[in-house]
Amino acid sequence: MRTFPLGRPDPCAHREVLAHFDANRAAVGHFNFSELSVCKAVADAASKLRLPVVLLASESEREFLDTRQAAAIVQSLRQERALEIFRNTDHTHSLEKAEAAARAGSDMILFDASEKPHPPFASLN
Repeated sequence: MRTFPLGRPDPCAHREVLAHFDANRAAVGHFNFSELSVCKAVADAASKLRLPVVLLASESEREFLDTRQAAAIVQSLRQERALEIFRNTDHTHSLEKAEAAARAGSDMILFDASEKPHPPFASLN
């Protein structure tokens, strides 16, 4: 397993990990969290199994646990355990919130425009 200076993966590390697992027909665990106990349990399992994981917080979870706080938790676990833990900011419905996630250091951001009245989504209403 790679270790990262200051616990921060290089900018392309998550793509490399996903490509490696895809090539080996395996999956990277992807876990939602809105509290510290879930993060610690996932990190404990990842440490024991020596596997990378993705921790994610949806927009509603980020309303409970601020984007910067979520980033700090994941960063702390990376540093403490030298793990490949990636943070996904999931189902982000506005450009402002996506930008805030990027500024907070999210590894992946899913921009969800499904609620926007723009084709092809408008035809589904």
